[in-house]
Amino acid sequence: MEGPRVERADGKARHVLVVDDDRETLALFRDVLEDEGYRVTTVADPRLEPAAVAALAPGLLILDLRFGPERDGVDLLERLKGDPATRPVPVLVCSADHRLLDELRDRLLAWDCAVLPKPFGLDELLAAVAACLAPQPHPVSRGEQATAP
Repeated sequence: MEGPRVERADGKARHVLVVDDDRETLALFRDVLEDEGYRVTTVADPRLEPAAVAALAPGLLILDLRFGPERDGVDLLERLKGDPATRPVPVLVCSADHRLLDELRDRLLAWDCAVLPKPFGLDELLAAVAACLAPQPHPVSRGEQATAP
């Protein structure tokens, strides 16, 4: 049974951009979020420029921080939060590198990023996505881990 479509006020499905280097993870995000009515764009390479992200106009960016041994996701996040066109895009950081999440805690707080450490359950993911896309100014406590109700 298909769930209700998640729509914006303009009637279009909410757009989620997912950037992760693991193809299986990208497929999982796509399948789960599309089943919930989101429009999903997946990208396996974090070498995106802010202009490319702005052109996609996502309502939410889900971002892994580590791509192989590199911290390319952190570099992408720095570029996005440093650009006025992409600074307001909500970001849900999903990473299995808990040490890196701890190291970046203050920066993630300053950038108003929600955090969902891997591994996570599907209900936790859906709750975090919904909270990030909610119309409130700070739907998920700044820098805190998103949790399902």
